[in-house]
Amino acid sequence: DTIPADKYGDVKLTDDAAVGKSAYFDGHSVLVVNYMTNIFNSVPMQHFSVALWFKMDGPQLGLGGLVNNGHCYTPPSFDVHVGPGTVSTGSVDTHGVAGKHLPDFSVFGDDWVHVAMVYNGQQLVFYVNGVQQSHSEQLTGYVENRQCPMAIGRQGLDETQGFFRGHMDDLRVYTKSLTSDDVQRLYNMRM
Repeated sequence: DTIPADKYGDVKLTDDAAVGKSAYFDGHSVLVVNYMTNIFNSVPMQHFSVALWFKMDGPQLGLGGLVNNGHCYTPPSFDVHVGPGTVSTGSVDTHGVAGKHLPDFSVFGDDWVHVAMVYNGQQLVFYVNGVQQSHSEQLTGYVENRQCPMAIGRQGLDETQGFFRGHMDDLRVYTKSLTSDDVQRLYNMRM
């Protein structure tokens, strides 16, 4: 099974012993979700969350985008990406402050990892495997509307590199702030 991905490589649906079907990104593929272009324009958002499972296929060379929105000509509305052995950063741009990035978190091996990034109108909070890892200093304002589609599996649409190599599953985007209990429930659903 494949999901055609425009001018980039196809995203393959593969069987995984741990999770069943998952999307495989070969380091040259991206899934572009055009209907997410104006997610932050239709209703100005001060509460937003994104969560997903991923498993790297060997070492990541450079940055590999997991999911972002609005990264076509300017910094993205939001962004989660990995680097060699790390969940490199999570960021969200608001009307008040541009590009709040969180510190790197180590992710090693060939294991499935759950990440969640939550913007609650006051700060950006990052979770790995159901556990809060860090939060930003005060961050207020609406999430910026970048008028660009969501990219899954690539750092951004204007990048010539930044492809992710590995598996992803159960990507969820919320127009609300998940609580730590919500994130823990999402993590426990798989375990």
